[in-house]
Amino acid sequence: MRTFLFFLCFAISPYVISDDIENISDGERLIKGCSELIGMYNKIGEEGMLTSISYAQKDTLLAGYCLGVLKAITQSKDYNCRGRGWYRLAEDLANEWRPDMKSLGLRSALGKVCYVR
Repeated sequence: MRTFLFFLCFAISPYVISDDIENISDGERLIKGCSELIGMYNKIGEEGMLTSISYAQKDTLLAGYCLGVLKAITQSKDYNCRGRGWYRLAEDLANEWRPDMKSLGLRSALGKVCYVR
């Protein structure tokens, strides 16, 4: 797991951000990022470490965004996620994505998997 995070952080460049990442809502960014994160995590488990360096920067940036947000809310007293960890929350969020979520806010997206206190 630590090696996965190392490669994930290594692959993210703060200097190159694609326009399609900048022009989506925070909620959609979170849900797409969680979908990428689950896909990456499962693929690394199946095919080994070298697959982690074959992803586009925007995909790793979205995955890192998801991981950071979910780790923060699982430690926050503002959300009740019923004891689920980041992986389970990411799976649940990834399953929520629909094309009509273009203007979904971050709080609304998180409200789909956790109760806001």
